[in-house]
Amino acid sequence: MMSDWIENRQPLNPLVSVAMATFNGEKYLGQQLDSLLDQDYPEIEIVICDDSSTDGTVPLLKKYARNSNILLHLNDKNLGYVRNFEKTLSRCRGDYIALCDQDDVWLPQKISRLVSLARQTDRGLVYSDADLIDGSGQALRKSLRTSYNINYVEDNRRAFYLFNCVTGCTSLVSRRLLDLALPFPPGVIVHDWWLAFVAARLGRMGYTNERLIQYRTHGTNQIGIRPLTSLKTAGNIGLFLSSAKNRKEVKEVQGVWKKRYHDYFLGCLAFEQANGLETDLTEKLLEWSDEGSTWSWWGKSKLFLRQRDLFQIVPGHLRVPALLSRLFL
Repeated sequence: MMSDWIENRQPLNPLVSVAMATFNGEKYLGQQLDSLLDQDYPEIEIVICDDSSTDGTVPLLKKYARNSNILLHLNDKNLGYVRNFEKTLSRCRGDYIALCDQDDVWLPQKISRLVSLARQTDRGLVYSDADLIDGSGQALRKSLRTSYNINYVEDNRRAFYLFNCVTGCTSLVSRRLLDLALPFPPGVIVHDWWLAFVAARLGRMGYTNERLIQYRTHGTNQIGIRPLTSLKTAGNIGLFLSSAKNRKEVKEVQGVWKKRYHDYFLGCLAFEQANGLETDLTEKLLEWSDEGSTWSWWGKSKLFLRQRDLFQIVPGHLRVPALLSRLFL
């Protein structure tokens, strides 16, 4: 497979593109942009795609875009956060790409530390832990990892079919890995999950427990802190299910997400086939996603029992099915 992921011809400080996808984020956007401009890494471009914001985001972006390091694009129509991130990533020119949200604060050494880690370990994707702050910028007690009980992994190539522990804004991706991941297949549920899957399947992922950003958790996050691990944490499906008035509505929502996971597994299968990787587990997951009991509590538990290493990074959201599986280990 791939080897020598770090180009020998790279300069001492290769260009890093910061990929920021914005939508109605004016409240915290200035703080985020200021922290990008304060990075101690010398070679940075900031690529921003705004997804047809209707608040004060665009005027603020235009003000910051007077800086020659900021490249701003305004979408003609709303694409949604996954396709907007895909478009932003496709416009990046750097040897490395750092994914960026619109409401966090990066520590000055964030990019330099991740570039150093990527080059030292020869990894296509590296990511870090983060401090948590609230909407007013006050520090919360725990880190991203400890607060959400996530087991971070580097080398489990099977762990990212159903779970994701890579928060995009803590990650740095190499150009070579990004070129393999683009364009996103139709079934991609979240951009950072897909990049993590690609990196994990190729064995090119690294992690540091350094806390390199302040991750802001508040009521208007465009995409939450939680990994998309189940029906309750995938997008807003938990809200849909909790507000469902009857069994018919629950089944309709479950049907939508059943199709989304099926399409996601199809994308995983196509990637594996294109890169000469084993496809046996993906084929089993496709069969599982077609089963009638897929989205029941017992359906997920049966999957864990069949593929026990899949729950290596299971967070607290799926603790009961995971614990059930562990009884049989």
